[in-house]
Formats: sequence, structure tokens, C-alpha cells
Amino acid sequence: MPGSHRISDKPELRARFRAARRAIVAADRQRREASLRQHLAQAPELQATRRVAAFMAFDGEPDLGPLLEQWRAQGVCVALPVIDRQSGLSFREWRADAAVQKNWYGIDESPEGVELAIGDLDVMLVPLVAWDDHGNRLGMGAGYYDRALEPHRASMQPLRVGVAFAAQRAEQLPADEFDVPLHAVVTERGWFTCRS
Repeated sequence: MPGSHRISDKPELRARFRAARRAIVAADRQRREASLRQHLAQAPELQATRRVAAFMAFDGEPDLGPLLEQWRAQGVCVALPVIDRQSGLSFREWRADAAVQKNWYGIDESPEGVELAIGDLDVMLVPLVAWDDHGNRLGMGAGYYDRALEPHRASMQPLRVGVAFAAQRAEQLPADEFDVPLHAVVTERGWFTCRS
């Protein structure tokens, strides 16, 4: 892959990396997801976490479900994203027995539950289409995460951890001034602290 891209390359890159993510075959995907969840569960950086925002898998994203249930059983407060067209992205506490419904993108949300302020979260596990070593993240293109995280850009709380497969790593991604970089990324190969 070329070493640098222009902002105008984002749609092409998004299509390419989404296709690569979806192309991982079922048996291999399960093995990779189990390894990724193990790396998250054992990460020293997350051992003191009491409030974590996560996501339900969509469009080939890694399935975090078993880990989220494990964390809940250990007393960790787990929150899931809720997207509102007017107010943007918020996070609500999730319970395994809570009703989940699809939003207009087809993504599972938990509309019930207590809303948690982003600044009160210890960690935010962030979905992505592609990432690079500098913490640049290519999302789905709507900008919800970047707008929600902008007030916390200079803070280490919440710790912004991208969750992806290693195949989603790009050599270098284009970044707009409003893109909020990640602190780290976890894949099936382990924890990577970003250079930003």
C-alpha cells in the first residue's frame, strides 16, 4: 500500500478495508476474535477499568460480546453507543438481558439504560475501518466518534482504544483536522500503543 494518501482517498480506502474485514472466513474469524478478546482482557492498561464504552459487532467488526459479558460479571460498567441524528453519539449502560434494537444504520443499540458522560468513562473501545501507527482512524464516514471525542482530545480519559483485525492496519492514513486520534489499538496480535 502506498505510504501516504490524500483526504480524497478516504472513500476508496474505506471500501477496500471494509471488504478486507468482511472477507475473513468464519473459522479464522472466530480464532482471531478469541485472541483479540484475550489481549483486551489481559491488557495491563485496562486492569483498573471500572467504566468502559464498547460496541456491538457490525459489518465484519470483531465480536466483543463474550468479553463484555465477562466484564459485566466482574462488576465493570459496560456502555454501548446510541446514535441520535440531532444530538450525535451518547453511551448507555448495557445489560446482557436488556432489549437491543437496530438503528437506521442497522447497528444494534441499547436504547434503555443510564446514560454515561464520555468524560466519566475510563476506556472507550472504538470501532474502525482502518488504522495506522500514529493513531489515525478511518471510521464509517459519519464522524460521530470524532465529534463526541473532540472535547476530550487532549485527555487520556477516556483512553481511546481502537479494536480491529491486523489486516485493517494501513501504512499511513489521511487525517482531517477534526479527526481525533487513538491512544492505542488492539488486534488479534496484541496491544499497540500509537505514536501520536
